[in-house]
Amino acid sequence: METEAIIMIAAIAMTAFFLLISYVKAPPSYAFIITGLSKEPRVLIGTSGFRIPFFERLDKVYIGLISLDIKTEECMLTRDAAKVKVEALAKIQIKQDNESIRLASRSFQNMTPDKIADHVQDVMQSNMRELIRETDFDSLNYNRRIFAGQMIKTTAPVMAKLGMDLFYFSLQKVAEKQ
Repeated sequence: METEAIIMIAAIAMTAFFLLISYVKAPPSYAFIITGLSKEPRVLIGTSGFRIPFFERLDKVYIGLISLDIKTEECMLTRDAAKVKVEALAKIQIKQDNESIRLASRSFQNMTPDKIADHVQDVMQSNMRELIRETDFDSLNYNRRIFAGQMIKTTAPVMAKLGMDLFYFSLQKVAEKQ
């Protein structure tokens, strides 16, 4: 009788321990991706769920808003041969549909927002340099909204391949160098 009670208590304790280590709760700013036993990964955003330890893997992807300060490192030539230095601000975010999160997890899983920003910064800088070369100085300096719209339009396909969306882009400073 006494050994049966000890076995019963041990079984209940082990079950409780297993449930505790299996339980995961994703905050709203992260997508938890559970892979392993099923063909399709399970994605948790702002909800909780269970994973089977040792058989399923838990990866995290930051899906909150990320700010990027984009600067041209050196003077760039515009279409009309003006030398300019440009500073811009962009806001990006991983789209919150399952397919976009899967795409983003290939590149950004378990990365901090700063590391994600570093990776995307290069893409944004190269697209901005390309657009600066195609734009004359007056258009760049006085029609900043048009430039921002072109930037969003040209980066959208690249960002979509990363599972991301460019929400906001604004030129902060355009300085002409002599």
